Amino acid sequence: MRYTETLVTTNTKFRMSLLQPLVDLHTNRGAVLKTVGDRFQALRYGNRLEPEINPILHGCGVLDLQIRPLIEVKGPDASRFLHGLLTNDIVGLPCGRWQPNLFCGSKGKIKQRLEVLKLAAECFVICCEAEAGIAVGTLLDHYLVREDVTLAFLSREQIRIDLFGPKSTVALHRLGIPEQACTGSFGEFEFHAAPVPWGTQTRWGCLLPIAGAAEWLASVLNSDPECDLVGTEAVDAVRIAEGLPRPGNDFGPENFPQEAALGDHISYTKGCYIGQEPHARMFHRGHPNWQLVGLRIPESVKAAAGAPLLHDGNEIGRLTSVSPITQDGMRAALGCVRHAIAEAQNPVTLESGRVELTPFPLPNTIRRTVPETKSS
Repeated sequence: MRYTETLVTTNTKFRMSLLQPLVDLHTNRGAVLKTVGDRFQALRYGNRLEPEINPILHGCGVLDLQIRPLIEVKGPDASRFLHGLLTNDIVGLPCGRWQPNLFCGSKGKIKQRLEVLKLAAECFVICCEAEAGIAVGTLLDHYLVREDVTLAFLSREQIRIDLFGPKSTVALHRLGIPEQACTGSFGEFEFHAAPVPWGTQTRWGCLLPIAGAAEWLASVLNSDPECDLVGTEAVDAVRIAEGLPRPGNDFGPENFPQEAALGDHISYTKGCYIGQEPHARMFHRGHPNWQLVGLRIPESVKAAAGAPLLHDGNEIGRLTSVSPITQDGMRAALGCVRHAIAEAQNPVTLESGRVELTPFPLPNTIRRTVPETKSS
C-alpha cells in the first residue's frame, strides 16, 4: 500500500503550523469554521449569507478548499492509466483545465467523485472530495500494476482555493496569471489557476503552496472591493440554483451516474473504463430507475432535504437539496424521483399537499439515445 503508507506518515503538527496564518485570516473576518480532520472549512462569515452570494454572481467570491485532498499522478503512462479508470475523456483533456470525473465500480455504481487538472502532457492533479484522499489514493494504487506512473500526496505542501464570479479572471491576471496560461508567480512561488466547469458561472480552481497561501489570499481580497471571502453555504445555494448535484447530498455510492444528472462527468465515446459496459447499456438500451430533477418551491412552503415527494398520494422520491435563498418568490431545489415521473414531468407534492411542483431536467441530465418501443 505505497500511497497509504506515504499518507499516514505525513507530519500533521508541521502542516498545522503552516496553516495557522490562514486560520487567523479567516477568524479575523468572522468565519464560522468546521473542522474536517486536521483542516477547516468556512461555512459562512457571520450571518451574512445573501451578501456572500453577491460576489459569487457579480464580483469575485473566494472559497478556501484546503479540506480537499490533492493527489499528483505523473509519469509516461499517466494519461493512459487514468483514461482506463475514470469516466471522462482524460486523453482529450487540454492542459490547464479542470475536468469533472467519476471512479465507478465494475457494476457501474459511483465509488468516488473527483476533479482532474492536467498540468502537463503526463502530469495530472486529482482533487478529491473532503476526507476521500486515502480512499481514492488506495484505489489508484490498487490498479497501478505495470504502468510507469508515480503517485504523490500533494496536500502536505499545497492547498486549493477557488475564485467565483465575473471579476475572478481579472483578479488572477493582477496576481500574475498571464492570458491563456495556467501558471503564474506570486513572490517567490508559483501557483496554478485553471477554469472549473460550474454551470453558467465563472469558477477558477487554484493550487498554491501552503506556506504562501495566507499572503496570496490577502492579495486577492485587496485587489478589488468586490472580492470577498465566501463560505460553503453561499456556494451551495448557488450550486442548487445552477442545478449541479453534490456528492453526499444528491447522490452517493448507491447511484449510477445516469441517476444523478452527471452527464458532464462521463464520456460515451472514449472507449473502455471501469463500469463502461453497464453505463453503455443503460445509455443506449435502457434507463435508470431513479432520476435527479430540478424543482421550484414557493417560499411560503416549508421544505428541507430528505422530505418525501408524492404523486397521487404515493411516495415516489425525496428532496435532496433545497436552496435557502428565494428568487421571484421561489426557492430552487433538487430531488430524486422515479424515472417515469421525471420523464413525463408529472406533478409532485410534499407531504402537506398544498402545492404541486413540476420536475424538470437538470443541465447535465443523461438522456437515452434510442426511444423506447412499446410492444403490441
